[in-house]
Amino acid sequence: MNRSVSMLCLMLIAAAGMLFSTAAPAAAADLDIVNHGVWYAVGFPSGFPYFDVYFSDDVEPNELGITQLRGYGKWNYVTREISDGRDIYLTADGDALYARFHGQMAHDGLPQTLIQEFVGGTGIFAGARGAATHFCYLTLSSRLHGTKTCESHGTLSLAGLNSKMVPAFSTEGELLSLQLQHVEMEAFRLPPLPVLARKLTHLGEGDHVGLYTSSKFELLDLNTMYFHGFFTQTAANGDMMDGYYEGALSPLGESEDPFATDMQVWITGGTGRFANASGKQTGSGLWWSDGHEEITLEGALSSVGSSMK
Repeated sequence: MNRSVSMLCLMLIAAAGMLFSTAAPAAAADLDIVNHGVWYAVGFPSGFPYFDVYFSDDVEPNELGITQLRGYGKWNYVTREISDGRDIYLTADGDALYARFHGQMAHDGLPQTLIQEFVGGTGIFAGARGAATHFCYLTLSSRLHGTKTCESHGTLSLAGLNSKMVPAFSTEGELLSLQLQHVEMEAFRLPPLPVLARKLTHLGEGDHVGLYTSSKFELLDLNTMYFHGFFTQTAANGDMMDGYYEGALSPLGESEDPFATDMQVWITGGTGRFANASGKQTGSGLWWSDGHEEITLEGALSSVGSSMK
């Protein structure tokens, strides 16, 4: 009897050791990223002193396999504070690392400094956490457009989540609000670039989200008809799901509207039941210049509560 109890205790201790060793957080690794790209500052109507800044960068070779960076944030031209920033790093394999950032605009030739907080992603970056300082050296082509070279230095922990993925289907497109603006404003006596910035809110419905509103910040190149942007889906109970999307428009005929659209969507995290959410969808449908859309999205999403080491 005593021998049986002793064996049981040993088994329980061993099982507990396996549990704690499995659940131990991943060690933080150094993160060093160098990127070069273009930036656009957009003054939406009634937005002063805030300007919305969009940027698109190529990333130099690195150990994480990241090749592209896309970003968006709000610049206050009076206080010089930077807020509501969102970064997405993309690998050649299609994985995404998501970050929020804030910071301060540059003074007297000093680099612009941003503080990044990594809050999730897809693939190897699902559940990733970490922080970095992001230094940017800006070159102005005009008051609202230019190039930049940046460096991020910090640490990143990969959670190694092995989440059960389940099919995800959603539709959206009923327009609730729309703001749009060319990158350059006539107030600065500069010709508008062939780039359009848009802020939109749509209604949608998904099999895991239910009824939701989707707030988007996107940039559309009117030469290539390529677009990219960030979204936040808010469910009826207030839970949120964050992500990034990109795609292209193509005309259906001689008239401008509607356009056909094909896109990819990365789901990178959220709040409530979507904390550590991860997934990817492809979408197609119709796009109108007044902001109305008819989009169907299909793919996979990590099921709620399924994340495990």
